[in-house]
Amino acid sequence: MTFWHDSAYATSVWSRVVGRRAQVDSVILDQQEQVAYNGQLSSQRLVPFGVPQGSVLGPLLYILYTAELDQLIANHRLHIHQYADNSQVDIRVLVSDVQAAVNSFAA
Repeated sequence: MTFWHDSAYATSVWSRVVGRRAQVDSVILDQQEQVAYNGQLSSQRLVPFGVPQGSVLGPLLYILYTAELDQLIANHRLHIHQYADNSQVDIRVLVSDVQAAVNSFAA
């Protein structure tokens, strides 16, 4: 999952992490990366998305981010299967209605 720091949804998620916004922001927004290759170091760059690997924030943000996904998908007559950090959305139609279903996605 890519978690964009400046998205409207991210702001909504932050509002759910009551009383911890400053701490969460400092972990998320102050991330920098640097590459070492062949004995040379690159300059540091700001990381505009994601959470530190191994952080408890990854699973927490994933749960908050996907909490209402099943209802949203169901509202569009689609079906969702979720397992761990994977989601699969499908549509179920009769064989005779396949072309109409494909056309509905293209619209």
